[in-house]
Formats: sequence, C-alpha cells, structure tokens
Amino acid sequence: MRKAYFDAIPVLEAEAARPAGEGHPAGPTTAHHRLTARSALLRESRTHLIEEPLRPLFDEEVALARRSARELPRALTDRAMFLIAVKRYGEARADFAEAVGLLDGADRTPIVTGT
Repeated sequence: MRKAYFDAIPVLEAEAARPAGEGHPAGPTTAHHRLTARSALLRESRTHLIEEPLRPLFDEEVALARRSARELPRALTDRAMFLIAVKRYGEARADFAEAVGLLDGADRTPIVTGT
C-alpha cells in the first residue's frame, strides 16, 4: 500500500501540471495538494533534507490557491506547518496569521499576535 501510494507521485505531478479544465477529476489545486502531501510524507524521515525539494511544492500550492481563494486557508496552513518543520518560524507565523485572518473574516482581529 505504501509503495503504491508513493508510486502515484509521477501521476499526480502530471495531473497538477495540466491547465485547469483539461480533464482534472479533482481540479488543479486539489491535485497539487495531493502531490505536496505525498511528497512531504515520502521525505518525512529525512528532515535535514526536506526544505530544498519541498519548498517549491508548498509555494506552488499557495500560488494555485490564491487564484481560487477557496482553498487558500488550507494551503497557507499546510505551508506554515512545513515552515515550522524547517525552523522558519517568522514565515510560518505570517502564513498562519493570513490563514486565520481569511477564516475569521476581515472585520475580526486575528488570534495570532506578535510577541
């Protein structure tokens, strides 16, 4: 099961690379989210080697989500958790604060504050 899960990464890469509307069963944002999650899980035991190969995937997920806005809080939260794993706390806080702001609405003060 694990092998099949990770063997599907090239298929997800191809699906995520297709332009929107070209036979996407789940949509480009969802396909890219699945690709990012599987790629992160594949490298989970190599924490000192994860930033370089995974950062572009998380950045692309956020870029795709910004185009649709609906998935943006999830994409920002995903990237924030990744940034915490690679000890980039300031960037993680910024992503998380933006996600909370989107979920709370513009008229509410975010729960994330600077210390």
